[in-house]
Amino acid sequence: MAYARKTCFKCGMSKPSNYMEQRVMKTGTGQSQNVLTFGTWFGLWFGITVSKNRIKRRFFANSRRGYKRKAPRWICYDNECNVTIHGERIGNEIRISGEGFLDEIYDDIRGFFWQSFLVVTSFTIAMSIWVVGLVAFAFFFWGGSV
Repeated sequence: MAYARKTCFKCGMSKPSNYMEQRVMKTGTGQSQNVLTFGTWFGLWFGITVSKNRIKRRFFANSRRGYKRKAPRWICYDNECNVTIHGERIGNEIRISGEGFLDEIYDDIRGFFWQSFLVVTSFTIAMSIWVVGLVAFAFFFWGGSV
């Protein structure tokens, strides 16, 4: 009797299904759009109401939601990744992000710092562009002597 071939979600090896097991894993599928972009900071400096509301919502009532689902995944039996069906080892162990309680906390913390980095970076870029524009305006307004 022949078994269907399945591909391991962790290591990518293709083996017959009797050497694999199916596990239900939580995977992230997306996030709601509540991000700050250059246009948001640009609109804030010119007093656009939509930009003001978006910044208030982002910093004071952040309701950005992450979407996850539980999906069945095929993995090597007994977590024997990178091992052929004859027992030969051909690689290193691979860790999947988001598997286990501590790994989910780690992923959440990493996502928080990444979002913080993006906010600070976009604010810094918007401020530098604003300062350059202000200097250019003053340069042309006062005729070349700043």
